[in-house]
Amino acid sequence: LLALVVASSVRAIALSLLFPPHGWQDLEYGFELGRVAANIADGRGMSSPFEEDSSPTSWFMPAAPLLWAALFKLFGTFSDASLVAVYALDSVLAGATACCWLWLLRSIVPNGSQRALPLAAVLIATVVPEHFVALTRPWYWGLQKLGVALMLVFALRWHRSPSLRGALGFGVASGATLLVNSVPLLLF
Repeated sequence: LLALVVASSVRAIALSLLFPPHGWQDLEYGFELGRVAANIADGRGMSSPFEEDSSPTSWFMPAAPLLWAALFKLFGTFSDASLVAVYALDSVLAGATACCWLWLLRSIVPNGSQRALPLAAVLIATVVPEHFVALTRPWYWGLQKLGVALMLVFALRWHRSPSLRGALGFGVASGATLLVNSVPLLLF
């Protein structure tokens, strides 16, 4: 719980300090991801981010655009409230990722040297391997980092105690992660 709260708070504080003065406009409306999500929210489905009323797109895997589209429906497409919601979601995802990393680190680091593990988990979830641009730009990275961390948690659990339940957990985590981005397929 502490890792969840600290990592979420660190991310939320950083994002609040870096909140763009002109909202979505300063973020170029979320680039392609934002435009695809706006198309979904406006009822045009997963259509091209490059022009209105264009053909379907496979520019992104569906999870992130659908999630953003739901936030756009709730808070308004490209409104300040929707940007706060996207940033809040990113903060919660960082907290959940820190919990996964804390479990992983506690599982692999010897008992005598576990004092720094909560700090390491928070740093991994909120900073590493991101860069400044990734911190300030909303994108699918938070979902992807959580998915990869969950894949590793379930893979380690299955490795230590092979069972159908463990294999299913790993498969579901992997499948959900692939709905965000196909690159983690290499880990699977």
